Amino acid sequence: MPDIPQVQTCCFCCTTEVGCKIIGWWLLISGVLEAITSIIFLIGSLGHNKNGGSPGNYIFQLLVSLLVVLMGLYLLFGVYRKNMRYLKTWLTAATIYLVILVIGIIAIIFQGGPSILVQLINLLLVAYFIIVVYSFYKENVNAPPTTY
Repeated sequence: MPDIPQVQTCCFCCTTEVGCKIIGWWLLISGVLEAITSIIFLIGSLGHNKNGGSPGNYIFQLLVSLLVVLMGLYLLFGVYRKNMRYLKTWLTAATIYLVILVIGIIAIIFQGGPSILVQLINLLLVAYFIIVVYSFYKENVNAPPTTY
């Protein structure tokens, strides 16, 4: 079985630790903003606005955004504490998400959907995030966790 490729730096300029922190903070902030947006649209769809979307769609978006927040917290907690169990959990969840993205892209191709470019960019970003976090994980897998 081939091994996951590793990188020495993130974005050619910072360490994998800094890269993991950037990814974790990005997930946390984007998840919170997505959750706020979902709540606003959910409230709007429950109101008297007939043009609003289905409340079920916004509830699903809210749950996904909360999952993104949770995963961002897992990644940040794992990096700051150098606790590799949290990173391993994040890597597992991100890999499952990557598989779901691939299945979604295949479905879009067969259905002829217009949003394939956005999904491909998302797929490449998630794959790169996994490579960066995995590289940091491999560098520190035998290091003792930091306690505060």
